[in-house]
Amino acid sequence: MNNRKIDFKIEFVHTKKGDNAYTVINGVKYRVRVETLILDKNNYVYAQKKDKMNQYGVYYKIPGGSIEPNLSFIEQACAEVEEEARINPKNIRDSGIVYIQSYNGNYPEWQKKVLWPLDCKCEGSVVMVFVAREGEKYTGYIKDEDKDSLYMYAKFYDANELDLRKSHKDAISWYLKNKF
Repeated sequence: MNNRKIDFKIEFVHTKKGDNAYTVINGVKYRVRVETLILDKNNYVYAQKKDKMNQYGVYYKIPGGSIEPNLSFIEQACAEVEEEARINPKNIRDSGIVYIQSYNGNYPEWQKKVLWPLDCKCEGSVVMVFVAREGEKYTGYIKDEDKDSLYMYAKFYDANELDLRKSHKDAISWYLKNKF
């Protein structure tokens, strides 16, 4: 049901909390994720600034997560924005940008507890980047296991304040150039 042409095979590991997507590239397992950069009317980026570098090698967090087998990539990107930012995204677009981020040994604790016992030790993530405009506040139902505290700590920042990774800068530039 996915709407993007990809050149890697996606598989799923089933856990008590749901499905987690992964792929194998050159014999190495990676989670398959979507991330969405949300822009306000001033083209500021919705994010939570962090004091410490996270497992993805940046000092900020934006809405994102693993894909589910029953949703397209764009539907998953929208779901992550609704769940994590409590925002209805407008004009969401697939930037076409994909990057691989290695954990470099900084494995998330939840993966050690949930995925490793299922023989799914991922060394990082393959991430598809989406960009959207800020919409109205999302008031729909969110399952407890999908709730994220990002919305309590995030706000809109000038992109220069965030030291965005190149793939995120490129996605925003593409989006603005195409006047979405």
